[in-house]
Amino acid sequence: ECNVPERVLLDTERFMKILKRMNNNDVMRMGLDEGNFIIIFEGDATREYKIRLLYEEYESPQPPRIDHPVHVNIPTNVMLDSLKDLDVFSANLSLSVDEDYLFIKGGTDFGDGEIKYLHGETVQEYVESKFNISNLNDMFRSSKLSKYVKLGLGTDMPLQVSFELITGDGVLSFLLAPRISNEEEA
Repeated sequence: ECNVPERVLLDTERFMKILKRMNNNDVMRMGLDEGNFIIIFEGDATREYKIRLLYEEYESPQPPRIDHPVHVNIPTNVMLDSLKDLDVFSANLSLSVDEDYLFIKGGTDFGDGEIKYLHGETVQEYVESKFNISNLNDMFRSSKLSKYVKLGLGTDMPLQVSFELITGDGVLSFLLAPRISNEEEA
């Protein structure tokens, strides 16, 4: 237990690189000491990383609150495999949800692919948006933190990607703006 100052910046690029170093069987602990964010992986060996904290001198902007009409939980490995599968065909993918399925599609004139996942959620409306695969891959570097990912979706709305930490100690969330396609765009 540690009190976190209200206005602290963390080098997220280094944080993401460290998370990629976690092995599947590692237990992760996080904490703070004077001026450092500490990440410890305990497995075959104990590895400790410290990232220096930067203190802000002004009020941090709050992330926007977006009321997504649809929320779907999906196994993280299904989403990771889908990103790898569709990266073969396109730089972008389409996420759509109907009352039964989450559809992940991508393609160009050279080919296409579609992944269909039976979600089991109560969905009142069909939604669809397009996103850049490279940006999604960056977000999913955190996938080792959680077995499931929660997607907040709406038609042509930002995507919210949330990983509930396996330890139950918090949630790591990202927002990604949609790709608004033109008629001419493939």
